[in-house]
Amino acid sequence: MRAIWTGLSFSLLLSGIASGQAADYLSDRKDLIMHMNQGWGRLGIDCAAHARDQVGLQLRIGDKKYPKGLGHHAPGELVVDLGRQYARFEAEVGVQSNAGAAGSVVFQIFVDDRPAFDSGVLRAGDAPKPVSVSVTGALEMRLVVTDAGDGLISDCANWAEPRLIRDGTGGSSKHFDDFDVVRFARVVTSDPNRIDGARSTRIQEYQADDLYLDTDLYPDEQGRYEVPAGSDGRGAIGLRWIERRQIRALEIEFDKAPSSEQAESAEVQFWAGISAYQGSWNTLNGVLVARADRWTIRVDRRQNPGFHNGTWKVRWVIPAGDKVVVRRLQAYSVSAIRTDNLLLHLDSPAAIGQVEVEMYNGEFVEPATIAGQTRARIDAAESIPLKIRHIDRRSWQSDRAVLRIHRPEGSFAVGLDDVLKNKAVYVPEHRAMVSLADAGLTLAACREQIAGKETILQQVRRLPDQTFAQAIEKVHRVEQNRQPTMLSLACDNNKFIVHRDGVVAFSVPTDPDKPTPPDVGTYPSMVRSVCGSGRNEKLERHLDGGWYPVSVVTIEDGGIRYRQTAFVVPFDREATVDNPWLNPKPLFVAAYVIENTGQSPADALLRLDVLGDAESKKPAEMQRAGGRVNAQFDGRLLGSIDIEQGGSLKAATQDGTLSLTGRLEAGQTVQCAVYLPGWKMGTDEAGSLTGG
Repeated sequence: MRAIWTGLSFSLLLSGIASGQAADYLSDRKDLIMHMNQGWGRLGIDCAAHARDQVGLQLRIGDKKYPKGLGHHAPGELVVDLGRQYARFEAEVGVQSNAGAAGSVVFQIFVDDRPAFDSGVLRAGDAPKPVSVSVTGALEMRLVVTDAGDGLISDCANWAEPRLIRDGTGGSSKHFDDFDVVRFARVVTSDPNRIDGARSTRIQEYQADDLYLDTDLYPDEQGRYEVPAGSDGRGAIGLRWIERRQIRALEIEFDKAPSSEQAESAEVQFWAGISAYQGSWNTLNGVLVARADRWTIRVDRRQNPGFHNGTWKVRWVIPAGDKVVVRRLQAYSVSAIRTDNLLLHLDSPAAIGQVEVEMYNGEFVEPATIAGQTRARIDAAESIPLKIRHIDRRSWQSDRAVLRIHRPEGSFAVGLDDVLKNKAVYVPEHRAMVSLADAGLTLAACREQIAGKETILQQVRRLPDQTFAQAIEKVHRVEQNRQPTMLSLACDNNKFIVHRDGVVAFSVPTDPDKPTPPDVGTYPSMVRSVCGSGRNEKLERHLDGGWYPVSVVTIEDGGIRYRQTAFVVPFDREATVDNPWLNPKPLFVAAYVIENTGQSPADALLRLDVLGDAESKKPAEMQRAGGRVNAQFDGRLLGSIDIEQGGSLKAATQDGTLSLTGRLEAGQTVQCAVYLPGWKMGTDEAGSLTGG
């Protein structure tokens, strides 16, 4: 890192800046590819599309080979950020020539969503087709490949020597630099010594320090922010958005210029991660220019690969020294900016008085009284003209422009991209509409147009995944009714398999004193229940409540109804663990209810066979202890059966089997419960297993 101090200004060179080229090859400028998908394999860079673990073949179309290009595969799309910097896009396209392959592809190009090229169907062996498309003044280009309607087999689609020819005038990027998105961010501070985000894994509880990585900073009466100093004297001030942002430049203005030593050691960082909590701070490479009380850094995406998909937050880390007070922060988006004339239509405006209008990712231009503002109160009227300057969101961006309307009876919001696409958006709950000024629509005409149509919410509620019954109707297969159910606590490796007939299979850890190893799919221990004759001719199974993780098996035999309800619960709710729902003591419970549903007495039989090793048919040792029977195997407690509420049924044990037999009067009900602890438990503790 090299610092140059020149009196009132200096430049801090954080990375080299590549010099301009007459043409930029896309395989050299992967930072321009903002979105990519394809039907098979990985995008080949200077090679053909290929499997993840293979090296791509050399690009070849017909008999011609190419050293540079992108190996795509249909169906797929590449979205290229042009930024109004280029005049033309040139390439040669065709299907990869592979021995014996017979792919067929259609190549299409869209410039700012306007069709600019269509190759027609190209097949393997065809000669390359040249492409030359004007992109002057364009923001975005989409390179699309389709499978020509005959499937995607061997549809390796090559964009050979794809290059963007620079605009000789240097392009027009002014539209990027004058839209400040600080207005839509929170000003925050954070610990400059902490680089990482959440340290918990997906099965651990989030710690408070992980959840609150940032602290809001509030301005004083003059709108200034004092930067808090950490334990080492360093301070951090930054911005946090609710969505990823593509930033072209950042600027910070101080109430008093920091010392030259602070400026030389200052650092700008951006957050790279899948969320604002999960990720890490990275140095933002670029040229930091400090002029007196103002520092500016321009972002070069080529030097910041982690910045490619945007960032949730940025921060300035300022070394220890004089107290730092910030007068203003600015962040300029790469997003395209456009201005549109809209109309806000309100029903019965006289009863409303005033409405509050608010722009997110935009600002008002007219009425002139609120120009430059993002939130203001205006007089209600049947038709309110609004001129709005806003972000024109591209397909690969998340910074959507939204108009929010606040009325006494409630608020609503409308996405401007929806208005631009449909010319108008009607909100029936608020009897309001937002339309393009030249759409020629009134509220009455709009209501007439949409009469009988469904709202988006109504359409969504008809989708198959909106109710359990609808989902089951669409995705459930009848044969699944006969498959076993796996029960466990959330993210716990102690699994219990409950079969359709109530048989329970489970695994006992070989070393109970160590953490439970990952589930390997083998369950050697078993509790097998036999109800009545054991024929199970009238058997029914369902989940309690229709969806709870509680298996209910009902068998009717000889006038007796046997019902098994099986579930897993945390036994020790007071356990000291990192996560309250990762309990170290998962307890499986199978509660049995035996009921005479007839009008006369009937004989009942419930037999429970407990096997320590089902494959070798080794039974557990059954020991009677008052109102319960404990099953032991290899010197440890396997399970405990509570028969305290067995009523008139007599209990007998033999060779790993507990039998409950006897006569039940009409309407009589008795119960018992099987407990299988998923941790090492002593026989003397079995009495605590109650309440099933």
